[in-house]
Amino acid sequence: MERTYIIIDLEDITQEMIDECIQQSFEYLRRNLVGDKAILKWEGETPSSLIMLALPEYTNEEILDILNNIENGWIDEVD
Repeated sequence: MERTYIIIDLEDITQEMIDECIQQSFEYLRRNLVGDKAILKWEGETPSSLIMLALPEYTNEEILDILNNIENGWIDEVD
């Protein structure tokens, strides 16, 4: 099953969102370098807690492109 990803402001994440996604807890979220955004991921249908947010959804390939682009703030250097 294919995973889907969103980038969300860290302050907007609720426990319900984490419970409906693959992440096990708030502490395990992938965060950007500034620490104000995180990635949530899930398989299958969009979790009900995320539908109303209307945030862009990304495939695995798309989220990797975002994460690996130094200009997006998820990495501080390219290997």
